[in-house]
Amino acid sequence: THGAGDDPDGDGLTNLRESQHGTNPFKEDTDGDGLTDGDEVNVHETNPLNPDTDYDGLTDGEEAALGTDPWGWDTDGDGLTDGDEVNVHNTNPLLTDTDGDGLPDGWEVRHGFNPCVIQTDGTHGVADDPDGDGLTNLQEFQYGTAPFNGDTDHDGLTDGEEIALKADWPCLDPLAWDSDGDMLSDKWELQHDLSPCECAATNSLAWDADNDGLGLFDEYRYCTDPTNPDSDGDGVRDGDEVPQSPGSCPNDADDGGDPANCVTLKLTVGDPSGSESERWNLEVFEEATGRAVVRHCDGGFGTPGSAEYA
Repeated sequence: THGAGDDPDGDGLTNLRESQHGTNPFKEDTDGDGLTDGDEVNVHETNPLNPDTDYDGLTDGEEAALGTDPWGWDTDGDGLTDGDEVNVHNTNPLLTDTDGDGLPDGWEVRHGFNPCVIQTDGTHGVADDPDGDGLTNLQEFQYGTAPFNGDTDHDGLTDGEEIALKADWPCLDPLAWDSDGDMLSDKWELQHDLSPCECAATNSLAWDADNDGLGLFDEYRYCTDPTNPDSDGDGVRDGDEVPQSPGSCPNDADDGGDPANCVTLKLTVGDPSGSESERWNLEVFEEATGRAVVRHCDGGFGTPGSAEYA
């Protein structure tokens, strides 16, 4: 019983090995997970002192019985932990797509679909298009876009339009509002015959094609027409309206190009920490028409790989 080579609890580990692993020599299953200490050490290579080696919500014994990986929290790689699949969603932890509809269980759960049955309600089916953007739910999964948001990256182009336009503009990404990273939205560039796949250069002829004194970024910010030097037709060039302090609005003819006819709005965005970690985008719209009159965003807003911000 008490010799180094004895195994008083019959778990497959000698007293010497029980000592080495810190397990109880008189208890065959020290952590109570349903596997003997010997099987944990010699067969499954799990931790005999931790009932859930991978912290996925299933004990090592349950994982052994189900055939899931006790060292991997998501055996089938569908985005759901094995424990959540078994205990919460009733899905198969060994199948990426429990109902076989082509949509992974994790994706279905994340977007409010039922991962256990093929749905035919006109909204959640693989061929349905609930946001009307021209992409089916299956395509939304394939492209990584949102099935209930027609314009996932908020660039003004629907997800379906961006995918269709990739034939002419291969860089277009429905997950990035500014695919070429020049701080001009993809739709705005296309609207004004600019390339959404090539960063606008300050020394290019296109930078101030209308010679109004505003470069493309300022034209975008002030919602002016980069091909028209006087977008609002008030007799004052766009570039002459903006630099005044305060300036007049270059896309509002009612102000006559005179700052005296305008209201100045000042807005401070950020926190006092100086971390510059905020990501923000400001757009001001004319209430009567819904037309954008000014835009501004911080330097990192919407760049590929950033988080999504409302």
